[in-house]
Amino acid sequence: MNYDDFIDGFLIRSIYMGAKWALRLWIPSNPMVVLGRFSKESEEIKEECKLPIKRRLGGGCSVTIYPGTIIVSLAINRSLRPEIFPRDWIAFINRSVISALEALGLDEIEEQGWGDITCKDKKIGGISLYSSKDVILYQLSLIYHLDIELIESSLKHPPREPNYRKGRNHRSFLSSIKEIAPRISQYSVMQKIEEKLREDLSKVV
Repeated sequence: MNYDDFIDGFLIRSIYMGAKWALRLWIPSNPMVVLGRFSKESEEIKEECKLPIKRRLGGGCSVTIYPGTIIVSLAINRSLRPEIFPRDWIAFINRSVISALEALGLDEIEEQGWGDITCKDKKIGGISLYSSKDVILYQLSLIYHLDIELIESSLKHPPREPNYRKGRNHRSFLSSIKEIAPRISQYSVMQKIEEKLREDLSKVV
């Protein structure tokens, strides 16, 4: 498999070269749609969408990312802690992210559904996970500023959804960090999440 064909797949090469884990936080410079590894464009992306389309290694439905989102990608060498199952890694990493957001003053942040990060029953972040016997790749798309027009113009209602969504459309279902805490900068969010992840990972890997 050519990992470079997928968003942040190159992080996995770091694991095979001997790294315990490899972390990247970044802001997309331009809008794009990212498909889950097995997602079908015809089911999830609107025909009128003109954005570039890329894929990630993990599953899940498509997301639209743009400069108002924060991408957190983390590859971990599974052989160092083989007793930890992929779902437990999701919970562990999400707890770190949630703790970082709480440290910045955000309230009522929790995990719901399939690893979503939410505030007051609205989604502000969604995750995807790729897992092999050697490595996992966790990827989080965290909404700092919500560009609902861009999302609505590019994505259909997903073919699968967590129970807590309750059929809500994108506009009713999504929120953002800026809406919750407008004084917190995008870069301070990134800095705090990276700081917390590095701290927590150093204790277990």
